[in-house]
Amino acid sequence: MTDPGRVRPLPAALLVTALVAYPFIDRALHAQTVHAVTDAMIYVLLALGLNIVVGYAGLLDLGYAAFFAIGAYTMGLLNSPVLGSPLYGHAWSFWVVIWIAALVSAGLGVTCRGSTSTPTSSPGTSSSWSSGRARSGP
Repeated sequence: MTDPGRVRPLPAALLVTALVAYPFIDRALHAQTVHAVTDAMIYVLLALGLNIVVGYAGLLDLGYAAFFAIGAYTMGLLNSPVLGSPLYGHAWSFWVVIWIAALVSAGLGVTCRGSTSTPTSSPGTSSSWSSGRARSGP
C-alpha cells in the first residue's frame, strides 16, 4: 500500500523534464507558444494564491492580487526603454528588476499593514482605517 502523502519520483522527474524541455521543443517546432503558456502560468499562480487564501484559510482577501499587480507594474516600468527607465533608453536587467519589484511590493505591503493596524490591535489582526477612532454619542 502506498502512502498518499509520498511523492513518487518517476512522475515528478517526468514533469520536471517536460517543463525544462518545453521551450527547446517549442523553438525547434517553431510553434511560438511559450509566451501564451507563460501568461497562462501567471494566471495559474494567481489562482493558486486565491485557492490558498480562500480554500485553506477561509478568507476572501484579494490583497495579494493587488501586491502582485504592484510588482508587475514596477517590473514593466523599470524594464520599459521609453517610460520609466532610469537609464534613459536602456532597459535594466530582468534579474535586477525582478528583485527591485519584489522589494517595492513587499515594502508597500508592510506600509499598508502598518497603516491599517491600531496600537491596541494584536499583531496578527488588521482593522479598518477608522476602527475605534470615531465614537458615537456623548
